[in-house]
Amino acid sequence: GTEHYVALVQQIIETLDSSEALERKTEVYRLKNAQAPDVGTAIRSFLDQERQRVTQVLGADAVGTAQRLLEREVAIVPEQVSNTLLLSARPRYFEQIHQIIEELDQAQSQVLIQVLLAEVTLDSNRDLGFEWSFTKNLGNGWNVGTGTDFGIPTQMKNFGGYSALVTGNNMQFLMRALENDGRVEVLSRPQILTADNKVASINI
Repeated sequence: GTEHYVALVQQIIETLDSSEALERKTEVYRLKNAQAPDVGTAIRSFLDQERQRVTQVLGADAVGTAQRLLEREVAIVPEQVSNTLLLSARPRYFEQIHQIIEELDQAQSQVLIQVLLAEVTLDSNRDLGFEWSFTKNLGNGWNVGTGTDFGIPTQMKNFGGYSALVTGNNMQFLMRALENDGRVEVLSRPQILTADNKVASINI
C-alpha cells in the first residue's frame, strides 16, 4: 500500500501487540441513584454511535473489523437485582466509560406532591341563657311566683358545655353556656415522590 496506509497499519499492529492493549480491567460498579438497565442501555447506545462514526471514517469495507474491535474494547452487563454494572474494558477506554457511568448516576431532582383530603363542617352554635323561677307562700291560700320557662329541663343531663343548677323549696335557678364551632376532619394525607421528568400516579 501507500506509505501513509502502511504506517497506519503498522501503528495498529503495534497497538494490538502491546501488553497494555491486551490487558483488561474489570469492575463491579454499584449505582446509587440511577437504574442499572437504563445506564447499560445508554452506554450501549453510545458505543453503537461510536461504531457508526468509525465505520463512516474507515468505510464500509472495514465494518466487520471495526465492530469486532469495539466489541472487544468494552463489555457492560447490568445486574438489576443488586442494581450494579459489570464493566470490563481495556485500560484506555475504561476510565472514559467509568466517567460516563458516574455522570449518569448523579442524583436527579425530585418532585414531592402532598394531597390533603379533609371534611370541613361549616356550622356553629352558641347557647347562653338562664332558667329561673321563684315562688312564695303568703299564707291564707295566697301564692306568689315569677320566673322564666324556655323548655330547658331541670335535670343536668347531656347538657354539654357549662351549666349550673340551684334548687330550693321555693326557688330554682339554671344557667347554661355552650358554644360549638365547625371543625376540620382530615380523611387522608397521601403523598407521592418521583424523579423529575418521570411520570407517576397515585390512586385515592
